[in-house]
Amino acid sequence: MELNYVDEVVAVIPSNGLTDKTILKFKPDIFAKGGDRTIDNIPQEEKDACAEVGCEIITGVGQKIEGSSDILRRIIAARKILKLWGETKCQLN
Repeated sequence: MELNYVDEVVAVIPSNGLTDKTILKFKPDIFAKGGDRTIDNIPQEEKDACAEVGCEIITGVGQKIEGSSDILRRIIAARKILKLWGETKCQLN
């Protein structure tokens, strides 16, 4: 499947690490999930938010190249981010 048009891209409203709050605020017509996602592995909170606003869930969009956890690990290693006393501090060279 190909998505020809994107009306708007928004940042996720931070809360529980999911996108349910963002879905409820922006009420999209379509909620597209990446190539490794199926309806069975989308968090229930996101499915419930889509049902509440009436947006269609489309799964398997695009091809998964690299997971967000892998990207974050690489950034942490490259920037030597240290966790001290519950705060994230970035050590700059």
